[in-house]
Amino acid sequence: MNRVDLLKGAFEKVYVTEQVLEEFRVGVRRGVLPDVTLDFEVVEVREDELELYNALRVKLGKEEASCLTIAKNRNMKVLTDDSDARKVANL
Repeated sequence: MNRVDLLKGAFEKVYVTEQVLEEFRVGVRRGVLPDVTLDFEVVEVREDELELYNALRVKLGKEEASCLTIAKNRNMKVLTDDSDARKVANL
């Protein structure tokens, strides 16, 4: 859909993990994602969250694992199109 601007209009605050931001940058370099500015606050997995992050990495990519880890530990919501991440999040 290439309308990341819709997120800012739909939510008061939007966060992105460093892992997701890097995946986005790779997509831009490959020409599969638009070169737009992501004006979202970048959040990082903290040291006290690494145990859950590493456990999730067994089944998920680093992007999804970082999002779910932060959401779980900081009482946040996650938007994802990744079906594996949605399944793990529902456990």
